[in-house]
Amino acid sequence: MAKKSVRKHEEKAHDEHKHYESLKDKMLEPLKSEKINKAAQLTEKKRIEIVKDNEKGIPMKYAIAIVAVVAVLGAVILLSLPGFIRIGAGPVKSGDVVQILYSLKIENGSIYDAGNFTFKTGAGEAIKGIDEAVIGMRVGDKKTVVIKPADAYGYYDESKIFDIPLVNRMNRTESTSTDVFNMTFGEEPVVGKTYRLEDMVWDMRVTSIVNGTVKIVHEPQNGMTFDMKDALGNVYAKGTVNLEGDSLVMTTNPIRGSTIVTVYGSGKVVDLNETHMKLDFNHPLASETLTFDIMLSNYVPYGQ
Repeated sequence: MAKKSVRKHEEKAHDEHKHYESLKDKMLEPLKSEKINKAAQLTEKKRIEIVKDNEKGIPMKYAIAIVAVVAVLGAVILLSLPGFIRIGAGPVKSGDVVQILYSLKIENGSIYDAGNFTFKTGAGEAIKGIDEAVIGMRVGDKKTVVIKPADAYGYYDESKIFDIPLVNRMNRTESTSTDVFNMTFGEEPVVGKTYRLEDMVWDMRVTSIVNGTVKIVHEPQNGMTFDMKDALGNVYAKGTVNLEGDSLVMTTNPIRGSTIVTVYGSGKVVDLNETHMKLDFNHPLASETLTFDIMLSNYVPYGQ
C-alpha cells in the first residue's frame, strides 16, 4: 500500500510539472507591442512589397500575409501555478519574463492605452524605458515612469514618409524556379494548367517549363475591380486592373486616413493627389513623452 501511495504521488507530481512547463513555455512567447502589427515569418508565397521607383516605373505588389495572432496571457494562467507566483516575489533581473498591468498617458494628459503586457526583459521585446523600469521590481510593486521619445518610439522622421504611385505597371508574364513554384502553389507545375493563390483575385496559367524555369502569365479580366487588403486582411483601397498588351496596369484608389499594415510596419495614408498617395510610417506616438503607471503582476525568473 505504501509503495502504491508513493508511486501515485510521484505520478501526480510528474503530471503537475509537465503542466507547469507547458504553461511556462507559452508565457515565454514574445509579445512585443511594436511587432503585433507586423506579419511574422513571411514566405515567398505570402509577402507584401512596397517599391518606389519613379524612373523605372517598377510596380507595387500587394498580397495578404498570414499573421500569427498571439494573445496576451492573463493573470489567470499564471496564478494557476500554485506556490510559484506570490506577492513580493522578485526582484526582477535581466532575462526574467514579466507581466505588467499598465496605463499609458500621453503629453496632453489623456489615457492612450491600458492593459497587460508580457515580455522577456533585456530581449528588446518592450520599449527601452519599460524594459529598464521593471528591473528590481517585485510582484505587486507599482511605479510611475516618464519616458522620453528616445527611449519610447523615437522622434518623428520625415524620411519615413513615402510617395507611392497610384498607377503601377507590371508584366503579365513572370518567371520563377520550379522549387519556388512548388513552395508557392504546393504542387508541381503543369503546362496549360491555371493556378490561383488564396489571396489573389485572378488566375495564373503556366505557359512553359524549360530547364527548371517556369513561366506564368497573369489572366485577370480587363477592367476588373477588387478590394486591396493589407497584411492583416484590412481593406484600405479599391483596386482596378486593365490589360495593355503584355502589361497589367494596376490603379489604386485608397481610403484617406486608412492604415496599411505591411512587413515594413504600419503606414497611414495621410495625403492623396491624382498620381500618388503619401504613406507615413512613423509610429503614432513618435516624439511623444509617455507616462506609464505600471504594476508588476507576475514573473518567471530566468532559467526556470
